Amino acid sequence: MRVRVPDEELENPEFTDSRVPSWKAKAVWLLIRRAVGPETPRWMIIRMVAKQVGLDPTSVHRYVSGRLATTPAKLVEALQLLLEEVQAGNPIGVSHPRDPAARLVPRSHAVAAIDALMKAGLAESKAELLLRIGALAGVKPRRMAYVCYDPRCRFCPEAVVVVAQRMLEQAAYEPEHVYEAGERLIHPAFGAGLVLDQKGSRHIRVRFNNGEEVLLCHGLEASSPYAMQRQDVDWNERFTIQRQR
Repeated sequence: MRVRVPDEELENPEFTDSRVPSWKAKAVWLLIRRAVGPETPRWMIIRMVAKQVGLDPTSVHRYVSGRLATTPAKLVEALQLLLEEVQAGNPIGVSHPRDPAARLVPRSHAVAAIDALMKAGLAESKAELLLRIGALAGVKPRRMAYVCYDPRCRFCPEAVVVVAQRMLEQAAYEPEHVYEAGERLIHPAFGAGLVLDQKGSRHIRVRFNNGEEVLLCHGLEASSPYAMQRQDVDWNERFTIQRQR
């Protein structure tokens, strides 16, 4: 269910201060609350939306509660955009109570990103991974431990999620990239692995988590054709095993 205000009312300047029935704002608000779950406090979302539309938080609360007959159209539009962000899987960023410039996101997004890094084998231990992420995100080790291990923590700095996602993207194997011994990568077929050494100018030897060692290309030009590798692998069988895991 998605409620939308007519486009002519939102795009026409004479409808800037137009009002719509309050049930529209309430319907979108209920969908947002259902999508974000109980981990995000209601008052934080109301404050964020109120700041975007230039209204008082108390007035926004009355509008989304359905206590008034009508509500500003710009509020419904802001709620619809927020709902689309939530449905797309993007975390809702809220302002820090003591530092409005700092953005916070739900703790679950950071935990999911860090777990994905651990499953990819990009660190020897979780403590090492937290230190690396904290150093890049500018978060102290004690705060990182609180985010990951204490269920009472509800929010974490947005930089933690951004750094973790960037690390996961950079670890994806690319034949154009030049790898050094000791680097970790994620191959789309073999999974996570560690670069052992270089075999010539165009090949590296990688040991994957299952103990298998494979020669991969690296340092290729984007226009050059990729060499065919591992023709003896039954890809259907490999993907079936991965799905069963």
